[in-house]
Amino acid sequence: RAAMGSHFGLSIYIGIDLALFSSTHNLLGADKVGKNFTQVTPPEKLVLVLGNEAHGLSENYKKLLNQLITIDKVGFGESLNVSSAAAILMNHF
Repeated sequence: RAAMGSHFGLSIYIGIDLALFSSTHNLLGADKVGKNFTQVTPPEKLVLVLGNEAHGLSENYKKLLNQLITIDKVGFGESLNVSSAAAILMNHF
């Protein structure tokens, strides 16, 4: 109910070779460092790459990305969990 069916309009892939998309899509990786996501114009074709909450994106994935983006934090909290970050970024893009 929480998604209200919106997940039926998304293509969600896990554990795929990102290089397959590198010639046709902009690859944006969410990381603790990068350009503030609100300053990024949503590209027409986008792959949003999210990493492990504890370790972030691997260096191998970072090499394939077109851009690193971040959600600027307010206050003293360490970070957002990956599902919260994903929700914010997918809403924006």
